[in-house]
Amino acid sequence: APVIHSLPNSTTIIETTMSETLLHSINVTDTSTNITCSMMTTGVPFLIKKIKNTIQWGIYLQNNPVLEASTQSVYNLSISCYDGIAADTEIFTVYITDNIPPTFTNI
Repeated sequence: APVIHSLPNSTTIIETTMSETLLHSINVTDTSTNITCSMMTTGVPFLIKKIKNTIQWGIYLQNNPVLEASTQSVYNLSISCYDGIAADTEIFTVYITDNIPPTFTNI
């Protein structure tokens, strides 16, 4: 059965991020070389795909996402890796931060 070693884990991104961005490389091992990873959470601006020129799977922010920290500041993504017989499922958490410029007082 596959074992996901790099999850659970988390990252933080700013809500104005607009381009497809690799957020996490999934470290998964199995006696089988044929492992498929997928996102079980639906309706979110994230995706899973193979990292270019590697055999590793990555969790990505989609291109042109709609992120708004004031309405949803946390996404808990259920990630499953399957070898055709068994699966391992873990959680990757994405925290969204506001794009509010700093203010200075008492200068």
